[in-house]
Amino acid sequence: MLRINLSRIFRAFAVHRPTRFLVEKGYTYSTAQRLVVMNHSRFRLEDLEQLCLRMGCTPNDILEWVPNQDQVSLDTPLQQLRFKPEPYFDQLLNKLDYGDQLELQRLMEERIAQKKGAAEKGAKE
Repeated sequence: MLRINLSRIFRAFAVHRPTRFLVEKGYTYSTAQRLVVMNHSRFRLEDLEQLCLRMGCTPNDILEWVPNQDQVSLDTPLQQLRFKPEPYFDQLLNKLDYGDQLELQRLMEERIAQKKGAAEKGAKE
């Protein structure tokens, strides 16, 4: 069964308060709560598209495949969508010493500047 799983996105952004995060991304509180709890059986493609646009991700980052007993060992590309627990970014960061954190910060700032430059160049064209 395919289902929505936002935990990967929350971990990537080091989000510990998901409902608040989604509200800050423009969702109403009730919609944010519904997305966090995911207690509904239908999910429209328009909603998936909006999530991806607001989170800067793809459907593969949000969709999770939960196989039933007879599907667990199937050789299928859906295996790529199985959930693999990952630590929060800030937990990984805390494992680095201060010098490595500064180097990572420098690399991140370079990457952000590159993306900003590319976006500005694209806007001028």
